[in-house]
Amino acid sequence: MVGLKYLLLAENNIGREEAAALVNLPRVLKSIDLGFNLLDDAGVAAVMQSLAGCSALEMLELGCNAFHDDGVRAIAGGLSGLRALETLSLGGETSFASREAAGGLVAAAALLPRLKELQFSVSPEVTDQEKDELRAMMKGCKIEID
Repeated sequence: MVGLKYLLLAENNIGREEAAALVNLPRVLKSIDLGFNLLDDAGVAAVMQSLAGCSALEMLELGCNAFHDDGVRAIAGGLSGLRALETLSLGGETSFASREAAGGLVAAAALLPRLKELQFSVSPEVTDQEKDELRAMMKGCKIEID
């Protein structure tokens, strides 16, 4: 598994236990797709711990799972080690962030030098004006907020 670069695990009913089993991922991993699974806040935190050494990661897909604020905070907290990240996709009807968690995510993502695309969903309490303010924080990056 040392040379593994692309890991497609979407639509596999992966939950927190399976996410915790993702250990020793290769540093050369460029892309991981865990969309459309059963990842809750703890599952996403486990994924981010597993990705801590993946400094070559360019694409992280976690959309359409079951995480909310604590999961978004875990993602934001793990982004600093993913300096090569270009695409971060977290959206979907079942995964969304509050105003506070979305702000923390965007602040962390804004520090990634190669990030070109950020997609995530927010709770209905977040106004259009607040969405525009979040978009304004991301210069030179396509940002889609559902």
